[in-house]
Amino acid sequence: MTPGGSLICFTGIDGSGKTTQAKLLVDWLTSQGVKAIYTWSRGEVLAIRRIFLSVGRRALGTSTRQIAIDQSSYREYQSRKSTLMRKPFIRTLWSAMTYFEHLVQINTDIRRRMQEGCVVVCDRYQWDTLIDLAVWNHKDSAWLLNGFNRFMWQFIPKPSITFLVDIPPEEAMRRKDDIPSLDYVQKRTDHYQYLAKRDAWRVIDGCREIAAIHGEIISTVEAFLEGQGKHD
Repeated sequence: MTPGGSLICFTGIDGSGKTTQAKLLVDWLTSQGVKAIYTWSRGEVLAIRRIFLSVGRRALGTSTRQIAIDQSSYREYQSRKSTLMRKPFIRTLWSAMTYFEHLVQINTDIRRRMQEGCVVVCDRYQWDTLIDLAVWNHKDSAWLLNGFNRFMWQFIPKPSITFLVDIPPEEAMRRKDDIPSLDYVQKRTDHYQYLAKRDAWRVIDGCREIAAIHGEIISTVEAFLEGQGKHD
């Protein structure tokens, strides 16, 4: 069974377990003889972006290394970043860089792998980037579907399956201690649920045991692979 050139995405708030499930899916696909690869689609892949982030973090009183190893530094960084993002010029610059960078990453990494016949299992995707921007720019869920954001989808592959691994905001706060606030994660949850309902994503209850979640995902992916085989 070889459905080459497919894209399966995992999305959801921090702490939902999507990274674990994405990697488990790649392992399972590989065991079934399917050419599959895991990728993390979150940006920070361009040299200019990494330099910008490094300089910006130092200006905010921390460093990339500090926020990676010290949770208190990370929380302080997020608080200062939130304050800085209130400035319209900074928000516009950040948004433009984020759009450009993600388009480059998708088309040089994910699209290339699909063209090679891989099933690309993507940890986060375009919707996650847009939700980041919506939260930082204080936009409602309808903003995610505005004309410009819909236009951008013409330049990137469409996922064959999108899994939303869903957990309550309170559970996310319990699992991770680097989330800025309950309000922050609640806004993200609302955006994800809005899109999941609109686009009929596969919503997975992320509060269950890892094995149970994995089993439900495999059932969905197996049906997809069988459908692909029928059309080969």
